[in-house]
Amino acid sequence: MSYAVEFTPGAEDDLVRLYEFLLDRAETLEDLDVADEAIKVIRQAALSHLSTTPYSYRKVGAWSTLRELIIRSARPATSCASTSARPSWYS
Repeated sequence: MSYAVEFTPGAEDDLVRLYEFLLDRAETLEDLDVADEAIKVIRQAALSHLSTTPYSYRKVGAWSTLRELIIRSARPATSCASTSARPSWYS
């Protein structure tokens, strides 16, 4: 079964803050590319993992379909993305 994944406004805000953080610390053109790639990889990971196994991730709030995917980086910081996952056939 496949699930539709939607990023919550909070998850979108997290990605924007992470992107701005990376841009603020960029010193080279390559660093700008790394910022773009990081956001792309996080989005792809969230879509890939949550669309196939959403219920293996931590439940967030009162909604039974809201899950949190934590992305760990090489540094101590983490980024969280909350998504609403529901079966792709659900409208």
